[in-house]
This record gives sequence, structure tokens and C-alpha cells, in this order.
Amino acid sequence: MDKMNIGTMGRHGQEMAKEMLIRLPFMDRFCQLDWLVRNKAGGWWSVEVKYQEHFTAPPFDGHGLPRWQVGTRMQLWKDRGIRALLWIFDYGTQTIYAQWLDILEAGRFFDTRGPKPRRIYPLESFEVLGEFDAARHRVEAFNWPDNWL
Repeated sequence: MDKMNIGTMGRHGQEMAKEMLIRLPFMDRFCQLDWLVRNKAGGWWSVEVKYQEHFTAPPFDGHGLPRWQVGTRMQLWKDRGIRALLWIFDYGTQTIYAQWLDILEAGRFFDTRGPKPRRIYPLESFEVLGEFDAARHRVEAFNWPDNWL
């Protein structure tokens, strides 16, 4: 094997582990979370991070994630009480969006078709945390809703 940098080695190791997990006879499903966070009050939540352009109308402009990720994150919340936050870095507008997945699921959404279907939520369903350059190094500048802290 060629010499790999630490990032490539990590991805390779994760891919090997995934191949092994798939073959376990007792395995129902699994997913890799982007972040698992504990707040100061002791509550745990997951953060699903996307760096993408927004989906354009019709039916509306929005952001989303693969439908299978919606299902696994919502099931994790139902089974274990670990709520999922969808955090979007929109590289087209340089805007940072976020919203709890259960709140997004309770509102409007659109499912795309094709081999990799995605669930799209309207832009107005998200909180705007700030702009990349203005806020990414100053987290306190984000418009964090009180119930997230």
C-alpha cells in the first residue's frame, strides 16, 4: 500500500470497519454521525453537517439530506432520546442554517426521486445562524435559539 496521510488512513480504516459491520449477522442498521454533542445541562444531541448549495424551486428553495439519514436520525431520537440538529453551510450564499430535524419533519418537505433520493426542507424552516466570514470564528455571534443551549 502506498504511503497515506493521516486523513486518508482514517477514512480507509472507517471503510474497512463499515465493510465488517455490514457482514455481522445480528446487525440491523448503522450510521456514522457527524458529531455527538453534550451540552452543559447534560443533554446529548447529534449534529448532521452539510456543506452544499441549496436546492432550487420547484417546489421551493431549500436544503436537505439523504432520506435514509432522515430515517436513522429520527429513529435514534425516538429510541435513545438523542435529538438531531441539521447544520447547513450553504456555499452558494455563504449562509449558515440550522434546525432540529424533528421540527423540519413536522413541517413542509419535498422528496426528490432517483437513485439517491433526498428530503428537502424550505429555507424559511431553518434558523439563520450567520454568514461564513462574519460568524464562523465567533460562535457567540450566531443567532442561537434559547432552547438549544
